[in-house]
Amino acid sequence: MARRVTVSILTHNSENRLDRLLREVSHFADEIIVGVDAMSSDAVAEIAATYADVVYYFLHAGKLATARMLVFDYATGDWIFSLDDDESIEGPIAELLPELTANEAVTHYWFPRKWIANEDPCEFLYAPPWFPDWQLRLFRNDRTLVWKPARPHTGYHVQGPSHFETRASILHLEPIWCSPEDRERKLEGYRRAGAQGSWETQFRYSDDVPRRPAARPLDIPRRDKPARTNLVTPTETRDATANPPLPWRSEVIAVAMDSKARCGRHLVAEVTVRNTGTVAWVPQFGLRSASLSLGYHIFDASGSVIEWEGSRCPTMCHVAPGENVTYLTTLKAPLEPGSYAIEWDMICEGENWLAVYGATVLRSLLDVEL
Repeated sequence: MARRVTVSILTHNSENRLDRLLREVSHFADEIIVGVDAMSSDAVAEIAATYADVVYYFLHAGKLATARMLVFDYATGDWIFSLDDDESIEGPIAELLPELTANEAVTHYWFPRKWIANEDPCEFLYAPPWFPDWQLRLFRNDRTLVWKPARPHTGYHVQGPSHFETRASILHLEPIWCSPEDRERKLEGYRRAGAQGSWETQFRYSDDVPRRPAARPLDIPRRDKPARTNLVTPTETRDATANPPLPWRSEVIAVAMDSKARCGRHLVAEVTVRNTGTVAWVPQFGLRSASLSLGYHIFDASGSVIEWEGSRCPTMCHVAPGENVTYLTTLKAPLEPGSYAIEWDMICEGENWLAVYGATVLRSLLDVEL
């Protein structure tokens, strides 16, 4: 069965470029959804409405994380392809999509992005950090796998195995379309919103950066828009000013382990945890795929921390929101005799313990003897 693809675009004041992008994606998209920044002052909403299947306004406060997730409220395709209004696609994407979306072993795809440095001849910057500049753009329409951190320039994060596709590329046309004044305003907005890392270096380059030819974005004829009965008109305005809720929640609901042990001995514990968040826990697959593990803290009888970073037990199976999973893990008893409390908690590696996000932990008592 053919998989349907929804193209998602967020846009602001793009009346001079959006029509070209809509015509381009119409040749491979089964559905087009456009979110228009409510602060836009041009005719971009009217242009979107002449061709997209769903158009809505959104309000934001400088961060687009919540707006990025609104597509899940509208998309009916099996997969979502996310594009910015200053981008194009190079390569046989229409021929590739049936193959890519039929792969049951993959939840998302990365594409190299080419920063276009000049238009005639059309060339891209052929050096890091401008190329390959991998971008996660195609993913399953399953919000239990996808989330967007509040920080700008973090992109979508998706759980599950990914694939890096080199037969098609994203063309980034911002370097030739954006004026220096507009770019500085945009960068200042990113700074105020808390962008981190070396992202700003991509927006500043010298003439000696190597370049290679790129396919010039084509003036593609418009395809007739299919008739639909569930269109959302640009009169709807969505509030995306708040940060999206954190997707990680857990509840430790049961622990089975010996209550006595000798100093320094290893024990086996069976810990059952419920995923009370909105995103599935899956074995880690690398870049932008969260790693959820079970861990523990050890406290003595006075409540002082004896060991905070207990050994980890990684998630080894798919745990959907609302499901329970039992971890078979081990811990080492303290070296000194006494009464101890073992506090069990989940951790999102590289982020934080889930108790910080309001997760429910559970303590089990352990008497340690010589």
